[in-house]
Amino acid sequence: AWKRFNTGFNFSLSTSPDGLKTRFGFTDTTTQTLPEGRIQRISVEQPLLWRMAGWYRIKVTLLGKGSDQGEFAGELLPVGTLDDVMRVLPLVLPAQQDGGVSPDQLLAGLAGRGTDQGFTVSPAPARWFDPLTYRRNGFAVTPLLLLARSGRWVRRLTFVPHRKVQSFELAQGPLQKKAGLAHLSLRVAGGTLATSVHNADAEVARALTVRLAQMGIAPASPY
Repeated sequence: AWKRFNTGFNFSLSTSPDGLKTRFGFTDTTTQTLPEGRIQRISVEQPLLWRMAGWYRIKVTLLGKGSDQGEFAGELLPVGTLDDVMRVLPLVLPAQQDGGVSPDQLLAGLAGRGTDQGFTVSPAPARWFDPLTYRRNGFAVTPLLLLARSGRWVRRLTFVPHRKVQSFELAQGPLQKKAGLAHLSLRVAGGTLATSVHNADAEVARALTVRLAQMGIAPASPY
C-alpha cells in the first residue's frame, strides 16, 4: 500500500533525449528514466472498483529485471483516465501505420469482448473452464505486437513486441485435451512471464505459436 501511494504521489511523466522520465514521491522525490528499446511488455489494467471513475493504470516490464522488479517506477501511469492512457501508450507503442495498434483496437482490448477489431476469443467449450471470462479472453496480432486480453474483475490488456519473446510454452491438460483447448504462455528475457493466452482452441494456439515464432525473427524495430 505504501509503495502504491509513494509512486503515485505527485507523479509526472515527461520525455527527454535519454527516454521517458518519471518523477514521483511523498517523503522524497525519485526520478527514473526508461531508455528506448528496453521495454519487454506493457500492460493496461482496470480493477473493478476503478470502472466507476474511469481509471486505468499502465505497467511496464524492462529488460534485465526480474518479475519482482520488472515495473518501471512501479507503474508507468499509476492512475489515469482513458484520455491519459491514449496519450501515454503512443510514447511506448509503435503507431498503427508502423504495425502498432489503432485506437478502436485499443478500446476493444480494454473493455470489449467477442471478435471485434480482429480479436480471436476462446471457443464455446472454454466456458466450462472460464465461465465469466471466456468471451473476453482472447488475442490479436499486429505486424509488431501481440495483444492479449483477459480478466473480468480486473480487466487487463497486455502488449508484447514479437522480437522480445524468448520462449513459448504450449500446455494442454487432460480435460483441456478432451475439450480441444490449449494454453499458450510467452516469456521474455530473464524467464519473466510476459502474458498468456487462456484456453484457446488447440489448433488456433498451435498456429499462433508458429506465427509468433516466425514474426519474432522479422527485421529489427526500435520497439
